[in-house]
Amino acid sequence: MISFLPSLQRKLRRDGLHLFNIRYCDNVLPSIVQLGSPVLVRYDPRNLSRVFVYGPDRRYCPIPYADLALPPITLWEQRAALYALREQGHNAPLRKPYSRP
Repeated sequence: MISFLPSLQRKLRRDGLHLFNIRYCDNVLPSIVQLGSPVLVRYDPRNLSRVFVYGPDRRYCPIPYADLALPPITLWEQRAALYALREQGHNAPLRKPYSRP
């Protein structure tokens, strides 16, 4: 099933993978791909809470949101939310303010 999902090429950054202004991260990523190297990422447009990264062993590894507290969202909901933010005058998605515990 994963092979039939849409795919994109992304580069692994220090803070994980970025796709559709969403950050994905897991401890297994550095063992799959080197930092700055392109990787094939497949995603389900009906549920962006995880993506699938194609590894060197020819298997897909599920990678969840970096912030696991976020609810699942569809690609269409994400695009609508970004459109609404831009209509309100925001250039980028809102980020949580940093707060110390």
